[in-house]
Amino acid sequence: MSHVLLVYMKTYKVEETKSDIFVKERKNVGKWFVCLFVFIFLLITGIENQVDAKTMTYHVKPGDTMWKISLRYDLSLSEFIESNDHIENPEVIYPGDRLRIPSGEITETVVELTNQARIQKGIKPLHMDEALERVAAAKAEDMAENSYFSHQSPTYGSPFMMLRDFRIDFERAAENIAVAPYYPEEVVSQWLGHPGHRKNILNTRMTHSGAGYAEGKNGKGYYVQFFIQK
Repeated sequence: MSHVLLVYMKTYKVEETKSDIFVKERKNVGKWFVCLFVFIFLLITGIENQVDAKTMTYHVKPGDTMWKISLRYDLSLSEFIESNDHIENPEVIYPGDRLRIPSGEITETVVELTNQARIQKGIKPLHMDEALERVAAAKAEDMAENSYFSHQSPTYGSPFMMLRDFRIDFERAAENIAVAPYYPEEVVSQWLGHPGHRKNILNTRMTHSGAGYAEGKNGKGYYVQFFIQK
């Protein structure tokens, strides 16, 4: 069965080094205050440790049942019900209810396919990084919850500010994003067909990667993949 894939891409620069970031931020001191505020908030709430990179939030739609949802995502119905014990009666769910669905297999597939493309070009594979997975999951969830599609987050700022606020140490970083259905193979294929995103995937300087996936109330799937050089 074939599936129609709609992927929205950004073609502006999505890679920066520490020196790039330093020069930019010297030009706008106000950014430091925003960054400091976000950092203090994250420090107090510990949000970077609360993000579950292996699950996503599903918003129940009209006509949904837990059985139908479990079929769509190839889940064990009993395990799916057990992992959503906040639902009093699994036989009756309502539009707007939130369910937790495993997403680890999707995001791991994104990195695995990325590494396959790198190996084919004689480039060392990336290390799958759990901390980066949490950042990517948070960014994907943010886009899904707030219905936007941009490298610049209204919640976290630029990808590079977000990485710092989640205490990720890096020398170089890049981000790929996409709005697409629930098929990671097609997403990575589309990224490889786009010069800017392909450059990030095949960047020989990058050493680690993490991906995130979330679905919004609008039914769209949001993919995020971070790349860093440590």
